[in-house]
Amino acid sequence: MLMAADSIQKKIKLSNSVLLRLKDGTCADAVSGRLKYATVLVCVGDITGASGLLREVETAHSDIAVESVCNCSGEVEYVPKTGFGDDVLALINTGALYANTCNCLLFVETLKPCFPRGWLDAVFRPIDQRSDIDDLIEYVSLDPKPYFHFVELMLHKELNNQSKALTAFQELEKCVSEEPLFHKDTALVLLSHSLEMDGQVEKAKIIYDEACCLRKRKRGYTSSHVRYNSKQV
Repeated sequence: MLMAADSIQKKIKLSNSVLLRLKDGTCADAVSGRLKYATVLVCVGDITGASGLLREVETAHSDIAVESVCNCSGEVEYVPKTGFGDDVLALINTGALYANTCNCLLFVETLKPCFPRGWLDAVFRPIDQRSDIDDLIEYVSLDPKPYFHFVELMLHKELNNQSKALTAFQELEKCVSEEPLFHKDTALVLLSHSLEMDGQVEKAKIIYDEACCLRKRKRGYTSSHVRYNSKQV
């Protein structure tokens, strides 16, 4: 993605080498690499390619026993599913572990050129921008599932398919409220942005304030938005 960001920023067509590396990245786990690749493809206007990757992500979530794994805080965490712990050794021995896990999506500031303009405020918007004004975001971590529904929503909006866009929004809303997420604060920001785009400004503000409150309660928790103070660098 860093190579893609550099090319996009310089208005250079993505080389076959960059596209091949992005494709290779889809083998890193069940869904996250595909979501990153899809993000880049939407940015360069390849809606067909991005849609194909989203279908693969949907299949993975529906048909495969996918385990969400987070190591953003330096410790490996996951939401246990029945039997997964017992199957890990077998998955490692057969080389199938990566095909059955999905990692959090980590995006740094230098990846901004890889995102369509309308997505930037959703992904890189600081949580609680009313405080720590001098802080800069170093990176953002997102759970794959809410980000998948967000990308799906934005893609259907791009295609002017209102019915499917509404379904994607409802799935995002359900995911944020019901799924056990590692980074619920950033998922709430995605939802808030989606509401704001739909003209539901007051509801969007309530959801954003909820993200701020959650972030404040986890002040020592550094795996969603890690910040550093520019005056101390």
